[in-house]
Formats: sequence, structure tokens, C-alpha cells
Amino acid sequence: MKINKLLLLGLIMLTSCNSTGHKPKYNNFKNDLDRENLEGKVLSLEKYKIIVSDSKTETTNNPTKELVMEFTETGNLSGMKKYDVFGKLIYSAQNIYNKKRLKIKGFTEDLNIDSRYSRSVEKYVYKNDKLSSAKIFVNDTLKYISYFEYDKSGHLTKQLGIQNNDTTLNKLTYIFDKHGNEISQKNIQTTRNKKYEYVNTYKFDNKNNIIETNSDFDVFGTSKNVNVYDSKNRIEKSTQYKDKLIEKDIIYDKFYDETLISFYRNGSLERELKYEYEFDKKGNWIKRKAYVKNCSTHSEEFKLAFIETRKIVYYE
Repeated sequence: MKINKLLLLGLIMLTSCNSTGHKPKYNNFKNDLDRENLEGKVLSLEKYKIIVSDSKTETTNNPTKELVMEFTETGNLSGMKKYDVFGKLIYSAQNIYNKKRLKIKGFTEDLNIDSRYSRSVEKYVYKNDKLSSAKIFVNDTLKYISYFEYDKSGHLTKQLGIQNNDTTLNKLTYIFDKHGNEISQKNIQTTRNKKYEYVNTYKFDNKNNIIETNSDFDVFGTSKNVNVYDSKNRIEKSTQYKDKLIEKDIIYDKFYDETLISFYRNGSLERELKYEYEFDKKGNWIKRKAYVKNCSTHSEEFKLAFIETRKIVYYE
């Protein structure tokens, strides 16, 4: 029932010189531009990657297209295309929204020869602006249907998924603090033969910023994310743990762009990735250079590994 877990995560999202003064959002996104941390009324974005073949001379290969995204005037994602390392199209998607900016249809095509599915159509139905049902058709055949229920405050409390006559039932319960912050979410998932428990807990500082997220899953073990904020309530550092061992440490600039990522293996520092940016007038990055340091060999040198560029077009 892999598709059920992935769909649940995606569908819950449906229910929920750089001197622009941009304040990043980390949750409660208004639209997909917020989710992508993009400033201004973006019409389209094309992303390219340039591999550095010789770090000493900084000799590069030709740029390869990686991603194309298109947005509506209200900031929702209307189309997406993904490409492989050779620049060949491997995935495309289109979304249709109603007058209330709610997604009602989605069309995807997976062109990867290793993919199990090729074409799919998603249809969404809402009640009181809340997602009430979703259907997925694969190659014109109904493969999956899901129903949703909410409490009086609009929190998802029940999701029933049906696939090939198998059902998956998710029941969610919440705990809130005196400020209304969600400090615990428990999901009991029941399938034909098994029952799983997923628990997320959250800690807040005195400014209602999320400073710690803990996840405990029967199947995937435990994970933790710790955020550190600056004086203006902007995340400047995030540290990720898996089963109590550090996995990743990320340093951000004030616009929530990653500047330094430290990767760990079995709790020991393995390598570091450093980014340097160029921005457009809206405050969105249009070029970034990535430098890598191999810490496992005790190297102190960052070497240029690749360059990414973005071509961003705005609504007038």
C-alpha cells in the first residue's frame, strides 16, 4: 500500500542584491510560491545544472535542464517538468484549479522506463473548501480512492483509502498548547493485516516558533529536527537526526537559502556542501555555485563541484 502513504502526505499538503525585505514562510503556506520560497509573481522557472569537470581550472560541461515550473497568477503550481541527467524529459504534470484556487484535477505522465506507472489523472472534490474525496486513475483505470473527514476546527481526523479492494484507514488525533499551537499529532493506520502508529510532537519557543520536531514511526524509526532562529524569528540553522544520530546540519541565510550543509554518516562528519548565490531584483536566486569538501579524508579544501542557474519570468 505504498501509494496510500505517499498520497496521504501529498493530500494533507492540499489541506494546509537581495534587499527585498522578504520574510520566508516555513509552514501555513498561502500558495506554492510560498512553499518554493519564491518572491514576486512568478510565471515560470527553469533550472539548469552545470557539472564542473575540472575543479582546479573550473572547466565545466554544457548546462543540462533539470526542472521547469509554471505558476498561476495566484501563485499555485500549474505545470511541472523534470529531466534526467542527460536533459531528457522523464516526468510532466499539470494542475487545474477552481475559482477558489482549490486544485480539482491533476494530470501526470511518468516517462521513466523503470517506472511502474505511466499516465495518471487525479480528481478532487471539496466540501466547505475542505478536501472530501480524491480519485486516482492510472491508464484510464480507477486505482485509488480516498475519503476525508475533519473536526469542527478543520483538522483532518480520518482518511479512508481504497486500492484494489484493500482499505487503509488513518485516524488522527491532536493535542494543542494554551496558545493554540499543535504540540502532538498521532496517526493510527490500519490495513487489512497490520496496524501502525505514527507520532509527531512539536516544541515551541516563547515566540511560537517551532524549535523541535520529533517523529516516531513503527516502520521508519525515530527522527528529530531542531531549528535555531535569529532575533527576527528567521531560521538560521536546522539539525536533523535519525535514530538519535545526527544526519545533516544546514545553515541558512536570512532569506532561507541554504549556505552550508554538513552531511554525517553514523554520527561522523563525512562531507560539506557550500553554496554561493547571485540574486535578481526580486530577491530570488538565479545562480548558485556549489563547493564540496570531503571531510572523511580530512581535507580542508572546498572544491567547485557544480553550478545551478534559474531563469525566472514574472507576470507583468
